Amino acid sequence: MSRQRVLAVFCVFMLFMCAALERHVYVKQASSTNTAKTKTDEKIAYLTFDDGPSVNTEKVIAILEKEHVPATFFLIGEQITEDKKDLLCTMVEKGHLLGVHTYCHKSEQIYRSADAYIEDALKTADKIQEVTGKKTTVYRFPWGSCNGYLTNICDTIVEEMRKRGYEYYDWNVSAEDSVGSPTSSSIMRNIEKDFKKYNEPVILMHDSGANTVTVDTLPAIIKRLKEEGYQFATLDKRTEVCHYRRN
Repeated sequence: MSRQRVLAVFCVFMLFMCAALERHVYVKQASSTNTAKTKTDEKIAYLTFDDGPSVNTEKVIAILEKEHVPATFFLIGEQITEDKKDLLCTMVEKGHLLGVHTYCHKSEQIYRSADAYIEDALKTADKIQEVTGKKTTVYRFPWGSCNGYLTNICDTIVEEMRKRGYEYYDWNVSAEDSVGSPTSSSIMRNIEKDFKKYNEPVILMHDSGANTVTVDTLPAIIKRLKEEGYQFATLDKRTEVCHYRRN
C-alpha cells in the first residue's frame, strides 16, 4: 500500500474516532444536565432551628422523630451544658445535623472583629465535636449574613472559615417566631407566604427556651409541607448553599 493511501486511511480513521468521541461527550453532558435538572426539580424542605439546645429542643426532636423528618440545628455553645450532652448525641444518632451559631450570642463580642467572630465560632465547633465526636462543617451568622455588624468583616470571615472547612447558611423562608409575640397563626402565615416559591426552601425557626409556640406549631408546619409534596433533608444535602441576597 502506498504511503499516500496509508495516510488517507489514517485520516479517515481519525475523523471517525473524533466523531465518536464528540458524540460520547455530548451524551455524557446531556446526561449530567438531566441529572442536575432532576435534582433541582425535587421538592425538598430544610427545617432549621437556631438558639438551642434548650428545654424545647427535646420536644422538637420528639416531633421530628414521630414525623420521620430530619432537621438542622445551629447551636449556642454556652448552652451546651452537661445536662444537654446526651441530647446532642441523640440528635446526631437520629440523623439531624448540628451546626455552629455562636458561643455567646452577644453582638458586641462576636462582631467586634473578624478574629473575634472566628474565635467564637470555632469555640462552638470544638464544643460540638467534643460532645458528639463529629466535626461540623456548617454555621449560621446570628441575625444572618446581611446584618449590619458584618458590613466590613463578612468577606474576611467567610474566606477564613472556608479555609477551615466551614460553609455558612442563611434561609429563604422565616417563621418570624422570635419577633414580637408570635402565634401559631402568624408562624404558619409567614411560612405559607414564602415556601412555595422554592423547590428547596430553607425555613428559619428557633428552639430556644422561649419558643414554645414554635414547638406547638411544628406538626402543622410539617403536615403542610408534606401536603405540597415536599420531602425533608439536612442542609449538608442541599444542591447549593443558601446565601441571602447572593443566590
